[in-house]
Amino acid sequence: GLIVVLTRGRGMGMGDVKLAGAAGLLLGWPDAGLAFLLAFIVGAIWSIILMALGQKKMKSTVPFGPFIALGIGLVIFFGKAILDYYFFLFS
Repeated sequence: GLIVVLTRGRGMGMGDVKLAGAAGLLLGWPDAGLAFLLAFIVGAIWSIILMALGQKKMKSTVPFGPFIALGIGLVIFFGKAILDYYFFLFS
């Protein structure tokens, strides 16, 4: 919700906020945070690829809902493995 307020609806829509809220209810706090982090990372990588291919420009919009859904799926199926690998890298 903070992104919507700070960007006045240009950075993220209310549909994304509602989906994020549902993800929070479904996953709980720590897993929802990981899902959002993964959504931002995958969305950024995808956007960079689209810009490199010339299909999008810096000011173009990319729907964020599919990335939130992908982040939720990744956490449901691979969340523990992702966190274990992350902590292994820094131990």
